Amino acid sequence: MGKLSREAIVEAAVRRIDAEGLDGLSMRRVGKDLGVEAMSLYRYVPNKTALLDAIHASVLEEVQIPAPTHDWKSDARRLATSLLDTLLKHPGAMELFPTRPAYTEGSLDRLEASLAILERAGMPEPLRLAAMQSLYLFVVGHALFETHASKVGDDLDYRSLPAGRYPNLRKASVPAARQSFRHGLDVWVRGVEASAPQEEPQSLTSRLRSLRRR
Repeated sequence: MGKLSREAIVEAAVRRIDAEGLDGLSMRRVGKDLGVEAMSLYRYVPNKTALLDAIHASVLEEVQIPAPTHDWKSDARRLATSLLDTLLKHPGAMELFPTRPAYTEGSLDRLEASLAILERAGMPEPLRLAAMQSLYLFVVGHALFETHASKVGDDLDYRSLPAGRYPNLRKASVPAARQSFRHGLDVWVRGVEASAPQEEPQSLTSRLRSLRRR
C-alpha cells in the first residue's frame, strides 16, 4: 500500500465506479482496495457525500479546456466533445453531474472558459450562464443516451407506424448516436448566434450620403 491521501482515495473511488458503477461504491470497498480499514478514510474524506463530490470534481477536471481561438464555434464544439468523451470514459459517474454545482477550482475554471466562449460569440451577458447550462445538460443527457444506445437497439425504425397518427415519425430517420450529438450541438450553436445583438441595417438614405462623401 502506498501513502494514504485524499488524492489516493479519490482515485481508488473513481476506479471502483468505473468497474462497478455507483452501486458498487462504499467506504469499506474503497478502503479494501487501498489495503486499509474504512475508518482510516474518514481522516481525509468526512463521509460518502464528500467522496461523491470529490469524484465529480476529479472526473470534471479531465475535461480539456480548449485554448481560445478566433473561432468560438470550434472552441464550443471542442469543449462539448471533451466533456462527452470524459463522461463516456466514466459512465458510472454520469448521474453525479446533473446534481452537483460547480464549486471546486477545477470546475470553476471550466465554467469560466465556457462563459468566455459565449462572450467571444457576442451573446449578451445575462444569457450566458443559462446557455452554458443548457449545453452542459444536453451533453450529459446525450452521454447517457450513447451509453445505453446499444441496449435500445440500433435498428429502430418508425416506418411501420400508422401513417395517419404518426406522419412525421414515419418520415424520420434515426441518426447514429454521435451524428445525433453533432446535430444537437449545431442547433445550440445556431441558437447562440441568434442571441447576439444584430446591427441595425443601414437605411438607403444613409448609404447614399455615405457614397456622396467618398
